[in-house]
Amino acid sequence: MKTEHKTFCRYCIATCGMVVTVEDGVVSKVRGDKAHPLSQGHSCPKGLAMGLDHAHPDRLNLPRMRGQGVVDWDTWMASAGEGLRKVREEHGADAIAVVTGAALSSDATGRWMTDRFHKALGSRSRYSHMTVDTPCKPLVSRLVGGSYGLAPMLDHENATLVVLIGMNPVVSHGHCNAFCNPVVQLKKLATQGELWIIDPCKTESTRLATAHMAPVPGTEYALLAWLVRELLQDGADRDYLEQHARGVEALRDAVERYDLPRVVALTQVSAEQAQQLLAAIRHHRRVAIQTGTGVTFSDTANLTEWMTWALSIVTGSYDTPGGMWFNPGFFSQMDQRPPARVMDTAPDTIEPGGPASRSDIPSIGFEHPGAALCDEIEAGHVRAVVLIGNSILTSYPDVERTRAALARLDVLIVAELRDNATTALATHVAPVLGPLERSDVNFYLGRLGQAVAGAYTPSIFEPTAERLPMWKLMVRLGAELGLRVAPKDLDVETAQNDDILRLMADRGRVGFDALRDAPSAVVSEHATFGWVREHMLPGGRWTLAPSPLVAQLQARSTHRVDGLRMVPRRQFRHYNSQLAGMQMVGGGRDDPDILMNPQDAADAGLSDGMPARLFNEVGSVNGTVRTSDALRRGVVSFPHGFIDANVCALTSSRARVDPLTGMVHQGGIPVEVAPA
Repeated sequence: MKTEHKTFCRYCIATCGMVVTVEDGVVSKVRGDKAHPLSQGHSCPKGLAMGLDHAHPDRLNLPRMRGQGVVDWDTWMASAGEGLRKVREEHGADAIAVVTGAALSSDATGRWMTDRFHKALGSRSRYSHMTVDTPCKPLVSRLVGGSYGLAPMLDHENATLVVLIGMNPVVSHGHCNAFCNPVVQLKKLATQGELWIIDPCKTESTRLATAHMAPVPGTEYALLAWLVRELLQDGADRDYLEQHARGVEALRDAVERYDLPRVVALTQVSAEQAQQLLAAIRHHRRVAIQTGTGVTFSDTANLTEWMTWALSIVTGSYDTPGGMWFNPGFFSQMDQRPPARVMDTAPDTIEPGGPASRSDIPSIGFEHPGAALCDEIEAGHVRAVVLIGNSILTSYPDVERTRAALARLDVLIVAELRDNATTALATHVAPVLGPLERSDVNFYLGRLGQAVAGAYTPSIFEPTAERLPMWKLMVRLGAELGLRVAPKDLDVETAQNDDILRLMADRGRVGFDALRDAPSAVVSEHATFGWVREHMLPGGRWTLAPSPLVAQLQARSTHRVDGLRMVPRRQFRHYNSQLAGMQMVGGGRDDPDILMNPQDAADAGLSDGMPARLFNEVGSVNGTVRTSDALRRGVVSFPHGFIDANVCALTSSRARVDPLTGMVHQGGIPVEVAPA
C-alpha cells in the first residue's frame, strides 16, 4: 500500500513544504512540495532525511529510570513527581529548572504546554537555546525598540540593497530570518539590485552575491559604525529620524572616532570597498540588513547588532518598504492586537535579577543565561532539571563540568526522540513523539518566516511503542505536582493534538479549520509595514544610543588581529546537534573538519587531510584539516553539534562571557592548531 502525505519540515525556521511517501508503513521517499507558496519544491538534505530520522535505530520507545531500566508510565510519573515535589518542598520552586532547546519550538503543542507548566510551577529558573547563540537580538530589540520580541525581516519583494553579515542562507536557511528557497531568493535579491555579503569566508551564498567583503572576525561592528558616522553626515533620512528616533546626537558622538583609516586598520578590508558599500547605501537610500551566527556568537555581537539597527534606522529602513519589516505572526497577529500599554521611553538599563550564583551576568528576556546553569547546580540552587529537546552537552560550555553537574542532580528528566549523551545521565528518560507522529502548526517558527504565513500538517504515523506527546507529558508532570497545566476547558483525558492546536490557532489570520483544510501553507501577506512604529515603540520612537551599548562601544579601544580566530560553520546535513554525523539519503554525511587557509595550515606544519588538534587555553578538540582559499588568512572554521568532536570544549562559562547577556563567546575566539 502506497500513500502520499503533505507536511512541512521542522528542522529549522524555514518550515519548507514536503511530501512524504509511505509504503507498507515505512517512509520510502521524501521530496519538496512544489505547491508550497514559499519553498516551491525546495528541500535541503535535512528535510529529505526526516524518514531516516523517524526510523532511526536510537529512537526512544519506552520510559525508563536510572537504576531500574524500562518501567511503565504510571511508575515513571509517580517517581518523577515525587522527586520534583521533594525538591520544591525542601528548596523552593526555583530549585527546579526548565531547560529547552530549539527543537521544542517546532512542536507547537509541546512548547505551549511546557510554557504553561513552567508558569504554573512558579520557578524563575528557565533556560533555553536563545541565550546560547543569539541573545544580542532580544537585548538590542529591548534597548532600541522597547520590547524583546521585535525581529526585523528582509523585504524580499522590494529590497534593492541587501546586506547579510555572518550568514550563509544556502546552508542555514537564514538565522532568525527564514530563506525558504535560499538559492532562488538570493538570486532574486541580487537581480533586484545589489546583494552584499560580509563574511570572513567565501561560502555557498557569497557565490551568488554581487559583492563580498571579508573582514577580520569580530570587527564587523567597526565597519557598520563608520557607515553610520558617514551617513549621519550625508545620507540619513532626516524626516524619518525627526519623526521616529531619539538620541541622534548621542549616536553621532558614539561613532565619531570610527573614521575610515581606523576601520580599515581594524577590519583589514580595503578603503575602496568600504566606500563602495557606503555609496551603494546612499544610492539606494533604503537597506535590508541582517546578521547571522557568524557574528552573533562573537564577543562583539551586541555592538554589531546595535549598529545594524542604527544603520537601518538612520536610513529610514525599519518598518519601511524596501528595507526591513517585522513579522507580527500569523497566529499572534501583533499588528491586530497591539499591547494595551507601551512604555514612554525604552529601558536604558539591563534588567536586574540574574541567577543567584552569578551576580556578574544578568538574565535576559525572563530567562537565565545558559552559562550560569553549572554554577547554579554546583551552588545547590538548582536541584532538579526538566530538559526538553536540548542537547545540552553539545551546546553549553564546559562540557565535562556540565556533564558532572547534570550527574549530581537529584532529578534529571530528559524528554527526547533519541538516546544521546544526555539521556545517559538522566534519572528519568521520557520518549516523546517525533514530527511525523503528531499534527502541528508553525505557531512559533512562523514569527521568523519570510512572509506572514501559517501551515498545518496532520500526523503521518500513529504513535508507536510508549511514546507520549510532549504536551501530555507536561500535563501529567504538572498533575503529579498538584498543578493545573492545561486550560480548564480542555479535557486532557480525551484531548487530541488537534484540539489543542485549535485553541492555539483559531485566533490567527484564518481559523483553524480553514488552515487545516488548505492544500498547502496559507500566505496572508509577504510583508506588512507600519504597525511597529504606530503601536510598539516607546513614545513612538527608536532609541538610537542606549547607555549600556554606548558604554560597551567606548570600552572597545583595540581589537587583536594577529593569530588564528575560530568562526562557527553550519553544514548542509545537520541542524545543530540534530542529524549530526548521520548518513543521509543518497549517501554522505557531515564531518567535523577543521577548515583552514592553506598558508595558515602550512605555517602550522599541516596539510589537507592531516589529523590535527584545535585548542586554546580552555580545551581542545580533534579533527581533520581541510584547506581552502575560501578562508581569509587568520581564520579557522569549525562546525558545532558533534558530541565526539565538540567545539564546546573550547568555551568556558567563566571566561569570555558577555556581561550584558551572559552569552559565552563562541565565534572569533583565539585558537591554535597543531598536528594531532
